[in-house]
Amino acid sequence: MESIINIFRTSLTVFGQQPLMWKLLATVGAIWTGNILANIGTFTWLHFLRRSSLARYKSKSSWALITGSSDGIGKAFAHELCHRGFNVVLHGRNEKKLENVRAEILNEHPAQEVRILLLDVAESAGDHARLDEAVDQLEDIDLKVLINNVGGVAKRLWIPLQDYSDDDARLFLDMNCRFQTELTRRLLPRFINGPSLIMNIGSFVSELPAPYISVFGGAKAFGKAWSRSLHFEMLAEGHDVEVLQVQVGMVSTPNEPRPESLFVPNALRMAQSSLDKVGCGRSVVFGYWPHQLHCSLLIDLPGLLRDRLLMRIVKGLKEQEERDLKS
Repeated sequence: MESIINIFRTSLTVFGQQPLMWKLLATVGAIWTGNILANIGTFTWLHFLRRSSLARYKSKSSWALITGSSDGIGKAFAHELCHRGFNVVLHGRNEKKLENVRAEILNEHPAQEVRILLLDVAESAGDHARLDEAVDQLEDIDLKVLINNVGGVAKRLWIPLQDYSDDDARLFLDMNCRFQTELTRRLLPRFINGPSLIMNIGSFVSELPAPYISVFGGAKAFGKAWSRSLHFEMLAEGHDVEVLQVQVGMVSTPNEPRPESLFVPNALRMAQSSLDKVGCGRSVVFGYWPHQLHCSLLIDLPGLLRDRLLMRIVKGLKEQEERDLKS
């Protein structure tokens, strides 16, 4: 112990004898290194060490509502929530698809209950009476979890702003902004009795602006800001309601069958990883660790290099999309 103290004293003496410039550089280096180590530690804790707190919202009769759950990530959330002991309400506009998902889930989890909530986002986002009627259908259940998953794009993703039709622009905003706001506003009086969870599924396009997605990217940026504000509002009001925005990158789904890889998980892996982040204490989090790594690497690039790289990537994706539509 005494030898360690002597080494420490010697280090301080040597440091004190250095020129001011070297002291400043050493201090900056120590702070930078400490920050990097802290970020690595936080990343490791969040994605690999901590356990989900989802169980605190579960009882024998707890229900979860997943919007946009007829396929893709929403369907995967429904499967995983039932696997973790929740009853689920499947939301969508296609009754046949929802019935198929319901039968599939009940076959795997016969002890759980599954309901269907038919509601077309395109028609109901601004229809207050229809939204009220839909929420009234949930009055008799103990709803503890809301997964605001519905969203997405039209047939094309990479669209110059002037090429949007009136209907496409409205649908983008209704699907990605208005619907989740209006639905959450109506359910919040029930949730504030707590404990409850509101998970909003976002996209890392809100972190990295790119050409040809001004409407979609802007809508996702709204979702992120709205979610963060609601998170702090619940804290300020003393309500036991966790609001968590989950940022998502590329995922392989039946609608978008990308080849699976480390950076492109399937929908179930995405849902599992996202639910594992519940209770982490943050307002915004990446649900899947390679997505965070990918996004962080791009963000940390020098601005000019990053912007040129994104422009190049997106132009290639836009050209590929145009070729696919023609074929």
